[in-house]
Amino acid sequence: MSEGKHIGDLMASGEKDYGRYKGSNTVYVAGFHGNTDKALATMLHEFKHFADQQVYGDDDMPYHESQQGHFMRVKEALRKAVMKFREKREATANKIDKKMFKSIASIFEDYKPKYQDAEVLVKVPEIIGYLGVDNGIKWLEKNVPYLLRFYEFRFNPACKNYLATHGVEAYAELDAGKPKI
Repeated sequence: MSEGKHIGDLMASGEKDYGRYKGSNTVYVAGFHGNTDKALATMLHEFKHFADQQVYGDDDMPYHESQQGHFMRVKEALRKAVMKFREKREATANKIDKKMFKSIASIFEDYKPKYQDAEVLVKVPEIIGYLGVDNGIKWLEKNVPYLLRFYEFRFNPACKNYLATHGVEAYAELDAGKPKI
């Protein structure tokens, strides 16, 4: 993705370069040419990087140190799932499975090892963005349930803790910026 002086100058510079998060309060998404599924999937993917930065203080390490062993087992299971899919199912797989496994494979094929951890959990909202909530969760349950479980039982509680620690509940009580009476 190339960046100019103004946000309007942001353009996809390659076929796979649709979004970028740079450890700030800005998520960049560009280059979809009417593909709303890809746009939504990429926005959710990049917002997950933003959430990692907020929750963990590091978007390259989307887990607490105490969860590293569990996370690495999930990552390795994803690598093996991609290999198994390619060896046994890809030739006869449906279009959706091919697309989702290609997305998961990108973790290991498109990123240097030091950046791969950051790309693992973002696949959950990305897949949900592509397929919708119900179909996305069903696909994750069927194909990579351990990824969904880590997200559900490790990431979601960390988010809830972050929100509670930062007093976000108080803002939920506001209506259009005015306290409820």
